[in-house]
Amino acid sequence: EKRVPDTYTFRLCGPEASQWHEAWLSFRPVNHLAYGGWLGAFKDPDRACPYKLLQDSSCPSGAFKLLCAWSGIPPPAQRSVTGLYLAEQQFRGQGFVGHAPDS
Repeated sequence: EKRVPDTYTFRLCGPEASQWHEAWLSFRPVNHLAYGGWLGAFKDPDRACPYKLLQDSSCPSGAFKLLCAWSGIPPPAQRSVTGLYLAEQQFRGQGFVGHAPDS
C-alpha cells in the first residue's frame, strides 16, 4: 500500500439501504478515452483512491479542485498526463462525473 501525504479518501453517505452507502471513491482509467477515467465507488476500502485538495486562480472564490493521487500504472495512452482532476464529462449525451486533465 502506498500512502500519499496530505491527501484524503472520500466515502459516500446516502440512504442506508443504498448499495453505495459508505462506498469509497476511486479513479479507474479507461482505454477508450484519450485522457481521463471514471469515478468508481467501491465497498472495499483498499480500493479507495487518495485525493489532494487544490485551489488555484481558475477556481471561483470558495471552490477547490480534487486532484487524483492514484498510484497505479496508467494505460499507455495516458502516461504523459501529469494530473487528473474530478470533472463532469459527457458520454453519449449524458453527463457523468469522471477524471480529466486540468483545463
